[in-house]
Amino acid sequence: MSGTQLFVIHFAGGSSYSFKPILSLLEDIDIIPVELPGRGKRMAEPLLVDFEAAALDLFNKVLDSVEYPGFLLYGHSMGASLAFKVCSMLEEVGESPGHLIVSGNAGPGVKARQTKSLLADKDFIEAIRKMGGIPAELLDNRDFLHFILPILRADFHLSENCQLNRIPPVNTPIWAIMGNEEENAGNITNWKAFTRAEFKDSILPGGHFFIDQHPEKMAEIITDCIKSSSSISK
Repeated sequence: MSGTQLFVIHFAGGSSYSFKPILSLLEDIDIIPVELPGRGKRMAEPLLVDFEAAALDLFNKVLDSVEYPGFLLYGHSMGASLAFKVCSMLEEVGESPGHLIVSGNAGPGVKARQTKSLLADKDFIEAIRKMGGIPAELLDNRDFLHFILPILRADFHLSENCQLNRIPPVNTPIWAIMGNEEENAGNITNWKAFTRAEFKDSILPGGHFFIDQHPEKMAEIITDCIKSSSSISK
């Protein structure tokens, strides 16, 4: 599997440091986490609140780094939405990914019942707490909240205001994964309508951040996608 690139797009509030438990299990793969401005290695840059601008930013990052055919895109939650848009943009310029892996997201047109980005701070923090992904002690830390809330609000705003259902189906195979406790887990096959290629889906035990409970399974799915992409590109 040498010569394989995996571009990883983080969830709301995440950065290039996200997914470590999963990525540490993948060997002989060139893993390239791409992150939005305003966090991690791009802390000095202003946050983006527009989905199209965010997708263009990541598209350029990926396009500048692609070295091999058959590269993969993986995104969780907000990252899944961005990965789908970036995949479509890459196909338009002749750089089709070998596979698109999306998790924690039921796909274009499926909306959560609650618009979190418009909540007052107290309610917003409680909604984030229920989703998981951030340790409770950090959400009780005033300094941490001062740092993370603007990032989370920006990310949720751009995620909740995207229009993915207007994007035509891609020609890239999609594998969608969700936790069985997620609000829209029953709609996971919605993704099937947005690819003209092979579609697979998996439901794993857990809530929105089920990926933290199943790093081995997630690594297995990614590895299977890499093998499939490698066989197609030969």
